[in-house]
Amino acid sequence: MRNPPSLSFLAGVTHRKARIKKYALISSDLISLALVFLLGWAGSVGLRMHFFPELPNPRLIPDTLSQALVFIVPSLIIISLSWSRGHYTRFKTFWDEQRDIIHIVLYAAATDLAFLFVIKSHFSRIWLAMSFLLVLLLLPLGRVVAKRIMMKMGLWFTPTVVVGVGLTALDAAETVESDKMMGHKVIGLIDPSQTRYTNGRLAQLSGYPVFPMNESPARMHQKLGYPYVVIALDDSEEYVRLSDVVSEWISECCNAMVVPPLQGLPLYGTEVAHVFRRDTLLLRLQNNLSRQFPRIIKRTFDLLAAPLLLLLASPLFLYLIVRIRQDGGPAFFAHERIGRYGKPFQCYKFRSMRPDAGEVLQHLLENDETARAEWELDQKLKDDPRITPIGNFLRKTSLDELPQLWNVLKGDMSLVGPRPIVRDELEKYGFDQHYYLDTWPGMTGLWQTSGRNNTSYRERVCLDTWYVRNWSLWYDIVILMKTLPAVFSRQGSY
Repeated sequence: MRNPPSLSFLAGVTHRKARIKKYALISSDLISLALVFLLGWAGSVGLRMHFFPELPNPRLIPDTLSQALVFIVPSLIIISLSWSRGHYTRFKTFWDEQRDIIHIVLYAAATDLAFLFVIKSHFSRIWLAMSFLLVLLLLPLGRVVAKRIMMKMGLWFTPTVVVGVGLTALDAAETVESDKMMGHKVIGLIDPSQTRYTNGRLAQLSGYPVFPMNESPARMHQKLGYPYVVIALDDSEEYVRLSDVVSEWISECCNAMVVPPLQGLPLYGTEVAHVFRRDTLLLRLQNNLSRQFPRIIKRTFDLLAAPLLLLLASPLFLYLIVRIRQDGGPAFFAHERIGRYGKPFQCYKFRSMRPDAGEVLQHLLENDETARAEWELDQKLKDDPRITPIGNFLRKTSLDELPQLWNVLKGDMSLVGPRPIVRDELEKYGFDQHYYLDTWPGMTGLWQTSGRNNTSYRERVCLDTWYVRNWSLWYDIVILMKTLPAVFSRQGSY
C-alpha cells in the first residue's frame, strides 16, 4: 500500500506551482515584448520603403547603449509595474488586468519619450509608435496563451476553500470561479459551526463538499494541502462570534481573501481606509454617475464615438432603409420610452413589424392563452407573428437598434446604459427605480451582453442597477467590446 503524500510535500507542490506560474507569465511578457519590438521594426521599415524611400531604414541591432536603453527601459517598467500590481501572483479578472496593462503601457511610453528627449537620440519614432500600439495587443494575448497552456498542464488553477456555508460563501465561491483568468478552483466549503456535517459523512452544498472545522485552522490548512482561503461569513454577528477562528485563519495563511456580507454597494472606486490603533474597516464609497464630472466624461465619450459609428454604418443604413421600404410602410419606427430623470422621449428603431402589428397582436392575445401569458410576463413573444422576414433578421442581429445613434446624439440616450423601458415597467424596478432614472438609457448594456431575453426581468434589473452603481468609462468600453460577439452569437435574441 502506497503511503499518502506528506504535508511538507503538499506545501512544496503548492509553492512550486506558484513559482512556475509567476516565471511562466514573466517569460511570456518578455517574449511578447521582444516580438513587439521586432514587429515594430519590420513595420517601420515597410512604411519607410513605401512612403519615404529616400530615408535610411533603422537598424534592428542598436548601435549604442543609449539606443538599446530605448527598449530596455520600457520593458523593465512594464515588467516591474506588472509585478507590483500583482499580475504574476495575485491574479485579476481579464478586463481588470487589461485596464492595468493600458495604464502601465502609457506610463512606459511617456517615460521612454522623456528618456529620448533627455539623451537627444535620433531614433525611429514610427518604430516606437508601432511597438507601443502592438504591445497593447500582444502582451495580453501572450498572457492568455500562457495561462491556457498552464490550464492544459494542470498548473494554472489554485485549490481554494471558502470558510462559511451561507449565501455569502456560495456567492463568493461562484464569484472567484467565474473568471478563469483569476485561477481559482474551489475544492470545498469549511463549516466553522459544523452545522452541515452530520452522522460522520461529508455534506454537499450546491455541488461543493462541506468540511467540518473539527480541528484548528492550521491543521485543516495542512490537511487540505495548503489551499488559498476565502473567508465569507453571512453577517457581522457571525464574524464577531467567530472572531477567534477568523483571526487564526488569517494568521495561518500568507494570502487570504475576506468577503464582507455587504450587498448593493457601489464597488468601483471604493477606497479602503483605517484609523491608527482602531480595529475598524472604513469603506469610502462613491456613486460615479451621481457626480457631475463622471457624467461629463460619459457624455463626451458618447459625442465622440456616436458620429464615428454613424459614419461607419451609413452604407448599411442606406441598404436597410431601401430593403425595409420594399415591404411597405416607413423604414423607421418611434416608440415612447422613459429617459433620464423620467423624461419621455421618442426611441428610434428600424421598423421590424407589419404595418398592422397592433391588430395582429390584439387578435392573438384574445385567442391564444399561452401567448397572452407570455406577453403579460415581459411584453415579448418568442414567436411573434407581427415581425416581417427582414425584421426577424434585424432583431436577431440587433441591427434594428442602429437608429438609436441619433438618440445618442440628441442626448436622449447613451451608447451604454440600462435598456430603455416604457413607464409601466418602472414598477418592476421597485426601490431601484432611481438607479434607472439617474442616467441615460443605453443602446447596449450588461443585459444585452448577458443573455438578453434568456435572463429574467429581475436579473435584468439587477444588471442595470449594478451598472449604474459601478459605472466607469472603462466598463463602457468593455461592454461595447463584448456587444459585437454577443450580437453575432445571437444568444437570447428574438
